[in-house]
Amino acid sequence: MRVQRKVRAQEALEKILSGQFKETDVDILFSTLRHDCGEHRVFREIANFFAHPEYRGKGLIKETIEGYYLITKYCNEYVFLGRSLDFKLPFPIYLKRLMILQVDRCKPSELQQKFKISPEELKRPIDKLYKVDEEAKLARPEGNIGFEDLSMIKHLMGFMSLNPAFTVNNIMEDLVGVLQANDFIFEVDALFIQQAPIVLSLMLLLHKTKFAYDKKTTCVSYITYISSQVKEEEISARNDNPKIPVNTLLVTTVIKVEEDLGPLFFSPHLFQSDLSIFDYCEKSLLENGIKLPQDVQLLYFPEDLGLTDKFTLEAIHV
Repeated sequence: MRVQRKVRAQEALEKILSGQFKETDVDILFSTLRHDCGEHRVFREIANFFAHPEYRGKGLIKETIEGYYLITKYCNEYVFLGRSLDFKLPFPIYLKRLMILQVDRCKPSELQQKFKISPEELKRPIDKLYKVDEEAKLARPEGNIGFEDLSMIKHLMGFMSLNPAFTVNNIMEDLVGVLQANDFIFEVDALFIQQAPIVLSLMLLLHKTKFAYDKKTTCVSYITYISSQVKEEEISARNDNPKIPVNTLLVTTVIKVEEDLGPLFFSPHLFQSDLSIFDYCEKSLLENGIKLPQDVQLLYFPEDLGLTDKFTLEAIHV
């Protein structure tokens, strides 16, 4: 990487390691290394957010949102109704896209063990097996679908992953990996001491971000949390991740789909921080949490947020 960029990133890194830094220093570190992050996909996603924070139309988080929406659509139209699919016949076009997204949710080791294939190698035959008919909104089989191909497709459609786009460990591992790959001078343990404020800075980046989808769908992410006032059975009834602890900070996307019978709402979690709201939120902020109308267990902060000198979240009033 260029010397000037490295010097700028090293200065930001040293501020972070000292514990005397602001959100802008995290911004500088990620955005400066945006073109030098190699195959570290989570780091690249975050760095791209810093570069283009206003409106996102692609990337790992966009794919997570799209996958959640398509899984919900598939379950409502087939699984919950007990309808089966014959993948040797034409099927709705969105299911081909869901197959591709499901590949990235598979464990590479599991695909290798079962089918002797990598995730990227699996995407290519899916694309070739089915031709898209845009007019009819169908994916049509191209020739005969063999037994092995059919087994792989059934595997992809046999599980529904609703995990967040990435975790705290993903972020920190990628950050360390990028810094080491570019020969930065730092102590790994010292960096992990600053994990909480780094994570909060990244959560603020995602707060109130809009995602492009289609004309009838709006997607906006917020910092949220599950209130401890919600009954345990209500939390367990949720179908995406019943293991998320209460009163910890999350980033959740509110998806609103305009339908003929009225709007539909979905709220997938993009990120789970494991940071307590009592440790990392100002008391005045917690008094302003608002329940999402479509999800009684989730509270979100509608205000613009920032970090205090104590690395706690506070509302910003302009």
